[in-house]
Amino acid sequence: MAKEITHRRMSGGSDHEHISRVKGPGFDYSVPDVVAMIEGGQDSFYVSSGGKSPAVSARISPTGRKFIQTHADGDWNNNLLALPTY
Repeated sequence: MAKEITHRRMSGGSDHEHISRVKGPGFDYSVPDVVAMIEGGQDSFYVSSGGKSPAVSARISPTGRKFIQTHADGDWNNNLLALPTY
């Protein structure tokens, strides 16, 4: 069952690569844990935005750091960055 991410925590910057933790109903995970769950096929995540539910995907920055970002309709977008912080 896909889990909805409702909040984000940032560390050291303001881009997707700086999201350090995410939480939603019943969970609070580090980004490395979310990446591992996505890549391992153990779980999936999404964000509710404007009546849509874009999926969260794992990506790799040019420096080799793994991070998460939403992907919908063929485009990478900023749904995670629009979430409230905690």
